[in-house]
Amino acid sequence: MLSYQTQTHGFTQNYVITKTLVYEKSLYQTIEILQSTVFGRMLFINHKLVITEFDQSVLSEFMAMLPLVLMPKAGHVLQIGGCWGGISHTVLKINRALGYAQVEIDDVLVDIMVEHWPQYPT
Repeated sequence: MLSYQTQTHGFTQNYVITKTLVYEKSLYQTIEILQSTVFGRMLFINHKLVITEFDQSVLSEFMAMLPLVLMPKAGHVLQIGGCWGGISHTVLKINRALGYAQVEIDDVLVDIMVEHWPQYPT
């Protein structure tokens, strides 16, 4: 076990990590997926926490529902980023959109997420 620490604007978080699943540098960013005791798998991009298994459904619902509630007659949805697939899963589950497209610039990140974050196929 090891301790992983992130610090942003004077706020520090510590995580107990049991295993490093992925550490890879793409053309655009550093991608890490770490296994933690409390949060399960954790995705870090450029050493910043993006999403965990523990809270992914809450974040995905919030990020998908807020725009759809504010724009109830949205015809076509374009999602930029969101590599774990949870937002697209939620939008398609609601089935309000006439069309849907997701764009992710980093194909290395997409391949990693398909392999290590299979809950929502990207």
